Amino acid sequence: MAKHVDISYKKSESGFTITIENKAPHNLLTHPLRVVQLKTTLKRNGKKEALKTETFIKVIGTKGKPSMPWLATQVVKETMIKGNEKREVTFDTKLQSGDEIETTLGFYIVNPKAIKKLGLEEHKELSKFTILKHSYFNVN
Repeated sequence: MAKHVDISYKKSESGFTITIENKAPHNLLTHPLRVVQLKTTLKRNGKKEALKTETFIKVIGTKGKPSMPWLATQVVKETMIKGNEKREVTFDTKLQSGDEIETTLGFYIVNPKAIKKLGLEEHKELSKFTILKHSYFNVN
């Protein structure tokens, strides 16, 4: 999947934008138990600061509420990055010359919120954050 995803950065007066481009013809991940996250860190003067984490999901359920896949009859919420879509994530942190931005796009095989409900706590690989793509940007 990593070869079908590009991450770019653009500085603005009030902060910056990270753009995720899904070049695949389908959603970034299609299974409703998967969770994709963009984690962003700012490094300034030797110190690291974790910025907001953006989450992309597809929640399925019944009667407008989340439920397990075998009970679901509808999509309750969907923020997953679609096929051939460019998604922008805006940060209101003003950048300075010399700053470094690190982004990590990755996923969980099973939504951490569902692990316990499914009785899968002992399967550590399911709750591991798997990295799809790392990107680094230097601010001039």
